[in-house]
Amino acid sequence: MNTDETKDQPRKPDPAMEMPAFGPPKKTGELGTLGKYRILKELGRGGMGGIYLGYDERLKRRTAIKVMLPKFAENASAKERFNREALAAAQIKHDNIVVIYDCDEWNNIPYIAMEYLVGASLDDFLKKNPVTGISQALRVGKEILSALGVAHKMGVAHRDIKPSNIWLEAPLGKAKVLDFGLVKWLNPLDEAKLTTSGAIIGSPAYMSPEQARGGKIDHRTDIFSMGAVMYRMVTGQLPFQGDNLMDLLMALGGKDPTPILQINPKVPEQLAQLIHKMLEKNPDNRPQKAEDIAMEMAKIADKRQAGQSNFNLPKGEVMRSTAPVAYTTSGTAVVAPIQVAPQEESAFDHLEESDPNARSRMGGATLPGTPAREATTISGGPTHEATRLPLVVAPKPPLQNPKVLIGMIAAIFVLVFALTVVAVKLLR
Repeated sequence: MNTDETKDQPRKPDPAMEMPAFGPPKKTGELGTLGKYRILKELGRGGMGGIYLGYDERLKRRTAIKVMLPKFAENASAKERFNREALAAAQIKHDNIVVIYDCDEWNNIPYIAMEYLVGASLDDFLKKNPVTGISQALRVGKEILSALGVAHKMGVAHRDIKPSNIWLEAPLGKAKVLDFGLVKWLNPLDEAKLTTSGAIIGSPAYMSPEQARGGKIDHRTDIFSMGAVMYRMVTGQLPFQGDNLMDLLMALGGKDPTPILQINPKVPEQLAQLIHKMLEKNPDNRPQKAEDIAMEMAKIADKRQAGQSNFNLPKGEVMRSTAPVAYTTSGTAVVAPIQVAPQEESAFDHLEESDPNARSRMGGATLPGTPAREATTISGGPTHEATRLPLVVAPKPPLQNPKVLIGMIAAIFVLVFALTVVAVKLLR
C-alpha cells in the first residue's frame, strides 16, 4: 500500500526486476557507473526504462538519467523509439520543456541524461489538492500549451499529455512537459517506419477519441489531452469516467463531459467554454493551435487580474484580484505561484496515474472535499482532504511597494524644498 510515510522515502531497486549492467560503483552505497555518470540511486520505473539519479563527474552536476531496461534494449524498434524521445525533446527549445543534456549508449545500455527536476508532478499535487485555484490552472495551462505550440510547429505531437507528465518545479511550481517517449513526428516519412497502424498508444483517461480508436492523429490530440488535464484541475474530476477500461473508452467515444459550471460555478464562463471546446470529439471542432489557446488563457487571466471577467458571483459580491505574485531570488516575478517543496523525487515518476474519483459535488461556492474526502488513488492508497491551492506571496521589490514609493517621493520633495530655501537665503 502506498502511504505518505513510504512515498517520500528514496526508492530502492526492485530485485525482482532486471537491472542494467552498470559499471562498478565509485563509492559505497551507489549503484554503479554509466560512462561519465555515477549512478547514485533508482528513482522510478515506467514503460521501457528506469530513471536514476546520476552525477556528471565532468560538469559537477546531478542529472536524471533515463536508462532503457535490458529486455527492451535488444529490440531495435524499441531502441529507435527511445532514441527519438531524446531527439524530439532536444530539438524543442522552450522554457517549459525538460532540458536534454546527453543521449548515448554505453556497454549496450541506451540512456538519456536530462536536467534533474526538483518538485512534484502535477498528478502528485492533484492527489492532495484535487481542485486548483483558477489563476494557477490558467498559468499552468498557458505554460504547457505554449510549450506544445512550439513542439507542434516543429512537427512533433507529444501523444501522452497527462498530469504525471507535467512537472511543477520547486519552489514556485513552474510547469514543464516531460517524457516524449510516445512522441509522433507529424511528417509521415519520419513516422512510417516506427508506428503500427491501429495501435492504441497513450493514457486512456486523457487520450483523444481518435487516439483511442487507433486512427490517424495529429497535433490536435495534444489539445484534447490538455483539455482533459484542465478539466480535472478546475473540477477535481476526469471528464470521462468508467469502472473499467471498456467503460472509459465507451464514455470517451459516446458521452459528453458534465458541464464544468455544474461542478464548480466559480470557474469563469469563458474558461469553461474554452475547455469544453478543447474536448470536442471531432478534431476539426477544437481550437486548432495550442499557442492560440495559450493566448486565450492569458487574456482570461488578465481579465481576472483587472476584475473585468464575467463570473457567476453572488449578488453584491465584489470581484477581487485573485492572482498573487511571488518573486524568485533573482527578482523574476511568477504570477499565480504554486508552492512546491523540494524533494528527492524523479521527474519521471509516473508508474501510476491517479484517479481523482471525486465523489462530492460542488454546491454554490462550496468546493469538493468540504467536508468529504477526495483523491483516492487507483492502487487503494490513502485519501487526502481537499484543500485550496497553497500560495507563496513574497514581498514586493521596494520600487513596487506603494508605501515605500510614497515615502521616497515625500523625502525627495522635502529635500528639494530645503535646497530651495537655502538657495533663496543665499541670493538675498
